[in-house]
Amino acid sequence: FATENAVLLSAAESLNWENGKISSVALSGGRVAAGGAAGKVWVKAPKVDTIFEVGRGKNSQSVGAIAWRGTRDSLLAAAGPDGGVHVLSLEQGKLRESAVLLIPAAMDRKPVTALAFWPKTNFLVAGYEGGMVRVWDYKEEALLAQTQLHETSVLAAAFDADGANLVTVGADGLERETRLRVKVFEHTWDLKEIFSLDGSAARTRFYLDSLNRL
Repeated sequence: FATENAVLLSAAESLNWENGKISSVALSGGRVAAGGAAGKVWVKAPKVDTIFEVGRGKNSQSVGAIAWRGTRDSLLAAAGPDGGVHVLSLEQGKLRESAVLLIPAAMDRKPVTALAFWPKTNFLVAGYEGGMVRVWDYKEEALLAQTQLHETSVLAAAFDADGANLVTVGADGLERETRLRVKVFEHTWDLKEIFSLDGSAARTRFYLDSLNRL
């Protein structure tokens, strides 16, 4: 951990966020991504040292959560002070914004407190202050589903290797494991297939099975 701590210290010193305070960090494949005040995201990797600001404004808050998509992937997500999730790509040593996932104005825009990419999909799970969990398609910038998994803020979210289960931890210490494959009508349904915007075939099968049992 000495090397990782040295990298984090370098991030704090180079950005001078809130007197060196880093609000979120994600390590992956020799790279570190750190979030700080004023919506700043900093990435340090071999031959890479770059900063990007997500969400603008004088009173911007700290980046509350940050996550890499994979150990060898150039995509990461950061919780912006604007209440949105900003998907960034690391290209030629620079961070570029590829998507912004904003909750509709009619809904309660609580801060994002945890992020996790759903393996082998275009989906991203975001946990929020207050316990809500939402599933986004970051390619289409579309909100696919939401559910209240906790009574307190979601502090952490992670998938198992094949994306079959989601584990979340609340601020009260409660850990929940949510199965993402369910058995209905004697078939096992993969929720990522049903949620997908191009998953019409799966939804049709589900609908026809339900009709056959009426």
